[in-house]
Amino acid sequence: MGDVAGQRYDTTLKTLFQAPPQQLLRLLVGGQAREMLTVEYPTVRMRRPDLVVRLTDGRLYHLELQSDNDAAMPWRMLEYYGLLPALWAAAPTACVVCG
Repeated sequence: MGDVAGQRYDTTLKTLFQAPPQQLLRLLVGGQAREMLTVEYPTVRMRRPDLVVRLTDGRLYHLELQSDNDAAMPWRMLEYYGLLPALWAAAPTACVVCG
């Protein structure tokens, strides 16, 4: 499916589910909606992992260096885990070193 056609299809489905019948929602998720949440992600945020290397066996290795306790670090690592395969077509082995 072409990109434009796919976007139209996605938009149509999104519109259908903006105000879904409660019965359909019960079938899909076993509950009712309390509120519809609008979620949009900005794409201008710069993300720069500390170190990413391709090993001699072809694997990706991602290393983050952390000098203090950051409660958001697990989420940031999960974000990198999702982003790196899109760029390098391989899931990385990841490690955080805390100092």
